[in-house]
Amino acid sequence: MMNKKAILRWSLAALSCVLLSVGFASCKDNDDTYSKPSYTITKDGKNDKTFSLGKEGGQLTLHIETNRRWEVSSTADWVSINPTSGDAGILDIAVRVLPNSSARARRTQLIFMISGITEVYTIDQASGDDSNPGGNDLEETALAEFIKKYDQGKEVTVDEDVVLKASLITDIESNNFATNRNIILQAGEVGITVRLKSAANKAWKPGTVFSIKAKGGKVSRYKEGSLQLDMSAVTDETAVTATSEVVTIQPKTVTLADIYAGKYDNILIAIDGIQFQTPGNALNPNKSVGGKAPNSYFNNLTDCVTAVPQGVSTLSAPISGHAPEALRSTIASDKNGRIVGIIQTSVAENKEKVKTRYYNLWIRNLQDLDGLKGTRCTENGGTPNPPTPPTPNPEPPTPPTPPAPGTTDLMVVVYAEGTSYEKYIQLYNPTDQEIDLSAYTLVMQLYTSDGHTDKAGKPHDLKLTGKIPAKGFMIYQHTDAQKYTQGIKDKNVINFNGNDPLALKKGDKVIDVIGSYPNIWLNGNVGAGKDVFLHRKIEINAPATTFDANQWESTSIGKANENKLAELIEKYFNKR
Repeated sequence: MMNKKAILRWSLAALSCVLLSVGFASCKDNDDTYSKPSYTITKDGKNDKTFSLGKEGGQLTLHIETNRRWEVSSTADWVSINPTSGDAGILDIAVRVLPNSSARARRTQLIFMISGITEVYTIDQASGDDSNPGGNDLEETALAEFIKKYDQGKEVTVDEDVVLKASLITDIESNNFATNRNIILQAGEVGITVRLKSAANKAWKPGTVFSIKAKGGKVSRYKEGSLQLDMSAVTDETAVTATSEVVTIQPKTVTLADIYAGKYDNILIAIDGIQFQTPGNALNPNKSVGGKAPNSYFNNLTDCVTAVPQGVSTLSAPISGHAPEALRSTIASDKNGRIVGIIQTSVAENKEKVKTRYYNLWIRNLQDLDGLKGTRCTENGGTPNPPTPPTPNPEPPTPPTPPAPGTTDLMVVVYAEGTSYEKYIQLYNPTDQEIDLSAYTLVMQLYTSDGHTDKAGKPHDLKLTGKIPAKGFMIYQHTDAQKYTQGIKDKNVINFNGNDPLALKKGDKVIDVIGSYPNIWLNGNVGAGKDVFLHRKIEINAPATTFDANQWESTSIGKANENKLAELIEKYFNKR
């Protein structure tokens, strides 16, 4: 039985937690301490990510230890996995590989998903033909000879039994290409556009090897440009087949002069020393009209040196209106460096019957712009930065590196601007120490109109008070918000309307921003932060003085989707 002093101490502790939760909406239950996702996946105690098997196949045992739920999958029909998912804990996963009776080596990938993190493991299996036991490289000659024979400058119907094999280079899921009924295949340094009967399957991943029974297909230069094999009228349902083989194509490093000379078509390339001619705008600022997707937008590129030949338009990087909002709304970088993409060409004729050739570099996703890191070159004759030597076998993009000790600090993890007064900001303390908020200020740069691009905004400050425990949260809401009412109420700063950027300051120093602070925050001609719920990805654990859309997950919460807000609040408030 507790004595009076013990009861008093317990009562005071409980009362202090209640007062903190009411006053600051940040009291954190010590029994619910946040822990980062952690995992290890090993085979025989080793962290290998590639496994090689002979033609007879066999079984692999992968050992997983993790504090999160996980899933694993493979598209290959010659691989079985048991189990394919599980909760946090320690478990062995059996991966069975069937014998390979074909004359070709084959490859597949095991895709692990762990709390939003993707890990890829590769299985290579030797061919069933002892005289040709290895290698996943495709034979280029078949496609090259096909192109040589059927590329006649006019439409030609394939009248013989021809089977082509080539790797998919289109990123179908990202959806940044001319039409979802086209895919682009490459073998060696030649490629071809394949026109399908219906929309491409989003399950098809880059590197997937396709088998094309070309008989009955029509070969032509679409709009006098890129070579196309039109299979849309071929009745054989197996004419275009995604195989279980995976051969990833690496980009070929070329120059802008090479492109203007017409040396490459329908292949994955990389250009060094290049930059956006007009930085600072959304990659596709066009807006939807009548419920239709926005028109594609063409961003001109330059290396400041190569002259554009007569009759040719400047190389551009098109962004489709069907591409994800995260890609369309990304601001064109003001840096110089490497851009990767699929090169295609076409010809257009104006009213005066003058023809112009266009070259388009279709970036597949935002990772294709990661090489823009250098200082801009000068248009008036300046030389581009020395090109970065191409990596023979570039590694896939890696997750963001955890911040070094001392760089973590208070940060914004939720921005919500919904209908009416549904406006919220959530702060997070990623450190292992309690943070005193008296050193911090939240600033909104107010712009009364989207059209005031030539005027400076008016700063509105909210001096923060209270404390946030380690791994704890603080939520600020508009005074009249209804969906969530347990946050700190304010209508001076938590009164943004989509074009008003925000900054989190520590003393006089900006440590974190939302939008283009201190400039007006626009996407095209309207506020970029309007009717949107932004949640910072869980792997980001440090503030940033420049806004990077890649760090955020974006969900529309406008009138057509306003009911989504309550679900997002439940999912992300007071948790990562």
